[in-house]
Amino acid sequence: LEQSGSGKSRARSASAGRLSEKLVRPVREIAAYTNTNGVRALYAGAVPLFCREFCYIAAITVVNPAVTKALESKAAAGSTTSREAWGVAGAFAVGASAGMVSAPFQTMSAMMKSETNRGVKLQTLLGPMFDKGLAHGVNRLFFGAATRSVRTGGAGILYYQYRKVFAERRPDAV
Repeated sequence: LEQSGSGKSRARSASAGRLSEKLVRPVREIAAYTNTNGVRALYAGAVPLFCREFCYIAAITVVNPAVTKALESKAAAGSTTSREAWGVAGAFAVGASAGMVSAPFQTMSAMMKSETNRGVKLQTLLGPMFDKGLAHGVNRLFFGAATRSVRTGGAGILYYQYRKVFAERRPDAV
């Protein structure tokens, strides 16, 4: 019995060793990356990322409810289906607008996270884009904005529908 008990403790010790290695290894890799590239490389693109997320979160949680509620009240004389359609359209419009507004932030964040641009400041990245003209620079900043806007428009609709389902369960919560 004593041998089986010590065998169990060795198994637990080996298991704990594997677990601690799984936890320690990523920290070591981050430390090595920081030693090689500097601390600044860890948060490259963070400011544009935060700006993008602020646009998304503000649009979905603040603007979306206000717009959909206003559109539904305008369509109050119509049928329930009409009110729902106006609410969905408003939710999509808010989400899609957030996607368009946040497009330059997404582009800048992606550019700053690129390995080829490691350690390069934002002003240095924007310079060559706008050297080819204002139209070229703006087009580059809004690269991929249409697909992102459709996606965020869909997220606006999902949040609108979620609020509807949640409000039916707890009317005082929304």
